[in-house]
Amino acid sequence: MLIYFLIEGDDNTIKRYMQSPYGSQCAGSVISLFYRKVISKATKEKVIKGLWWQTIKKLSREIAKSLPREFGIQLPGKVKMLVRCIYRYLDANGHAPEGLYVFADLERLSDESLTKAEAVRTILAESGSAVRILNSPAHTMRRYDVLRTLYENGINDFQTYRWSDGEWPLKYPVFLRYENVHAVLSPIIGSREILDYTLNQLEMNGGLSERLLITEFCDTADRNGIYRKYSAFVVGDRVFPWNLSFSKNWMVKASKMKDGELLAEEEKYVNGNPHADILREICSITRIEYGRIDYSMLGNDIRVWEINTNPHITYEGEERVGPRKPVFDLVEQRMLSALKGLTEY
Repeated sequence: MLIYFLIEGDDNTIKRYMQSPYGSQCAGSVISLFYRKVISKATKEKVIKGLWWQTIKKLSREIAKSLPREFGIQLPGKVKMLVRCIYRYLDANGHAPEGLYVFADLERLSDESLTKAEAVRTILAESGSAVRILNSPAHTMRRYDVLRTLYENGINDFQTYRWSDGEWPLKYPVFLRYENVHAVLSPIIGSREILDYTLNQLEMNGGLSERLLITEFCDTADRNGIYRKYSAFVVGDRVFPWNLSFSKNWMVKASKMKDGELLAEEEKYVNGNPHADILREICSITRIEYGRIDYSMLGNDIRVWEINTNPHITYEGEERVGPRKPVFDLVEQRMLSALKGLTEY
């Protein structure tokens, strides 16, 4: 069975994994597809069963009104449209290619693209083919809904707000980011006055957007001022760690500290998978079936930062051959096993 990854843009992380030592073992069975191409193809060549019949009935009514009393030699244009519509439906076999379809990059899609992606999912689901789907565009939560829902469920103790909704934080400090971009937009903002000033500056520079989020800052540093970012994959019903990164900066993008004690801590985390149960619960709540959960621990409690539905899988360059190589080898082996497990479903 083939696995199709639907992605937005050119950040083809799954393709890079296919070029790694372990990922290459399933090359040929994993295929990347761009949303813009799939949506265009589905719109032109596939007709959802209920929709095509409604279209024909509507065209029939319009044709009845437009036909002249004495039918001429030339068919009216709407009759030609009707004929093409029926022919397109009858000529297509109605079956999509069999396989597993992973709807990735959902947090990067516009609302319009998300609606179209859901239409593609409907076509696949109703095609009659042997198709399995991970991450339904209409039901899988994106960043804002993930954070709001986990707060409401008592898993996170910090709140996030959409600037466009006119809600303001109940506590400070906060920081800014866009819900469809992985990078943080601002440093930590300590008061409402500074927040107002920052928003005014953004407005002057055209940076205000309906997708701008204001998120309360949650400090998870240990007594030595070290921040830890845990990352774990969800692939179908499997959850397994990716890495553990350390930094003195609150925004941990990559591990900046690599002494022996910290490397041993990372290896213990990746081998032990200590948070698997709560991570499965979070995936169930947010209805995410493929992605990577980035989180920290505050004492014994988890704090989730985001769930990326098109995550990096493998490291390249010196990271790949450095002291963390055993960790990355283990993770890539697990990813290979998870992907093969999906094809055998």
